[in-house]
Amino acid sequence: MKLREYLDGVNIFALMDAINPLPFTPPLQLVNLDLRLKVIYGNKPLFSSFEGLDPEIVANLLVLDFSEKWEKLIDVLAQAGNVNPRREITETITSGETRTNTSNTLGKVSGFNSDELLTNDGSEVEGLDVSDGERIRTLTDSQINLQLTFNMLNVIDQNSILQTVMADVSKYLTLSIYK
Repeated sequence: MKLREYLDGVNIFALMDAINPLPFTPPLQLVNLDLRLKVIYGNKPLFSSFEGLDPEIVANLLVLDFSEKWEKLIDVLAQAGNVNPRREITETITSGETRTNTSNTLGKVSGFNSDELLTNDGSEVEGLDVSDGERIRTLTDSQINLQLTFNMLNVIDQNSILQTVMADVSKYLTLSIYK
């Protein structure tokens, strides 16, 4: 049995997307991916172990085995191309403060028959505190959205990911008699 015959009337990518949303395609492209898979790899012989399995089970196996790999591939290419859906805000805060402190400590005494207080001892302190400064804060807000990240990649990287996905599905489901 050929891969095309096994997948006749079945969109394996739509089944995988229903199990775990695929990060690299909007729903309209699932039909195109399925068509590309059947045209490029459809004549390859299906591995006999899959002939009796429902395509939903096979889709589940593909998601389990490859979804993390495909997500990591998007991450790696996004980091290599410095593509990320994030926002960075830098805030500069300038502050200044001046304080004047005055303190008087006087000891007074009175004479035996006098109402008048006379200064005996004491101290007087006057101080000036000045505080100036500048503080810079940077807020980075990252939202990890693999589909948005995939859409921000250049076309060459997007096609590379899609070719890897189709090759993975083909190698998983078919015999490698010929390339």
